[in-house]
Amino acid sequence: MLWHVAALLTAGLDLGEALVSFAAVGAAREEVFASRGWSERAWAAARERLAARGGADGSGEATAVGREGRAQVERLTDRLAVPPWRAMGPLRTGWPARCCR
Repeated sequence: MLWHVAALLTAGLDLGEALVSFAAVGAAREEVFASRGWSERAWAAARERLAARGGADGSGEATAVGREGRAQVERLTDRLAVPPWRAMGPLRTGWPARCCR
């Protein structure tokens, strides 16, 4: 989780933009975030900020720039997560790794 937050911050995304970008690439429906307390106004503002940076179009769909940016976030998350898992070794990571498959 912390690795993902670090990757999102490295990409320059604030919390709203991070969630909008997640929805924009089709990873979750926008309605999911309404249940987490995001008002329509706050969501629209985050969508506008992401669109101003070229990450989404006017309807909230990811652009090519947005899809690549999201892919970069995921790749960085993976790279940041590897060293701690390696440091813990297979005896400590076996069970969590099996659960995440």
